[in-house]
Amino acid sequence: MGDITNQKALNAVGNAFILTILLAERVKELRQGAKPLVETDTKDPGWIALQEICDGKITFKLPEKTND
Repeated sequence: MGDITNQKALNAVGNAFILTILLAERVKELRQGAKPLVETDTKDPGWIALQEICDGKITFKLPEKTND
């Protein structure tokens, strides 16, 4: 299950580095008391964040490049 979820999250984000940053930031938020965006029985913030990303609840937008 873990490998499938990890691959699904990577496919959702498209970049392993960005996935790592998203996970780290969301885990931090969850540990500081943020409410999970998905229903789950687990209390592990890492698994919760991973599921949120897989479900499309956590997204990102790269800044646009500027030509200076």
